Amino acid sequence: MKAFKSWKSIFNVMPMGEGSLVKWTTEFEKQNDDVPDPVRYGEFLTTWTKNKLSMDQIKRMECQVQIKSSADKFFDAYKTKAHLMLKMADQAVRDVKLLNGSDWNSEGSVRQWYMIAGGKLISINM
Repeated sequence: MKAFKSWKSIFNVMPMGEGSLVKWTTEFEKQNDDVPDPVRYGEFLTTWTKNKLSMDQIKRMECQVQIKSSADKFFDAYKTKAHLMLKMADQAVRDVKLLNGSDWNSEGSVRQWYMIAGGKLISINM
């Protein structure tokens, strides 16, 4: 993440039909124009749209995915039971480890996600 001045990931989970709709939003500011956009991160979260904001280097990526789980269950799994994401997204997520923090949901905790994006195994810390 040294290539970025700032990085913020937000997701909203809303009930929809028998499941839920997940909206992922990532805002980032690159150190300079030579830094590539984090496309692999976007591939992991499926279909992305990219909109340039008013500041030159601040960008936003969004993705919406319909899931079969309730919003509460999905949020709880993402926040406190990351190991369940391996079951929920077994075609994309291969492993997740806690790198920093006293537990999975402590403020400032950092997780390392291993996932398949573009047919390759990649790792992302967040």
